[in-house]
Amino acid sequence: IFEDICAKFGLIGAAVDKHLDFIISPGFYVTSKVKPAQLLITNMIEETTFKSNIREWIKEGLKKGNGFIEIDIEKDTVNLKVINANNMYIKRKKNGELVGYNQYVGKMNKFEMDKIVPFEVEEIAHLPINKIADSAYGLGIVRPGLKIVENFVRAEKDMHILLGRKANNPIIAKVG
Repeated sequence: IFEDICAKFGLIGAAVDKHLDFIISPGFYVTSKVKPAQLLITNMIEETTFKSNIREWIKEGLKKGNGFIEIDIEKDTVNLKVINANNMYIKRKKNGELVGYNQYVGKMNKFEMDKIVPFEVEEIAHLPINKIADSAYGLGIVRPGLKIVENFVRAEKDMHILLGRKANNPIIAKVG
């Protein structure tokens, strides 16, 4: 729903893009009191696709409330991949402790257990935006404005109906 709103309603899409520009445009840098850790992280950012993935990751979080990046480590290389938040689920214990993540890759109209891909906590970087209380998921910036968008679209539709009715009135003229 939120992807559709951003694509079809320009004002919301522009708001997401503007927030993203404010977050990313100045760039980012790493600071740490431990210099070897800072050097390691800086090298990882330069060697991976993190700079290109961070924009997509944050945009996903702003639109849907949650951004997920899969972290795949193979020997000396780190591969990053942004995952669609629509199919990601957070596993927690009853006390709220994070246990892992699940990704459902099957069709949404029929649930299949073998279509669940489990992830360990260290395999996913989760970015919840606009999180409320102890919820595991964020709301993003689109959901709070959803009612305003619905009202705007409804008002626009009603205005077109009224203009159509008014424009179709025949002109009645009495001559003589």
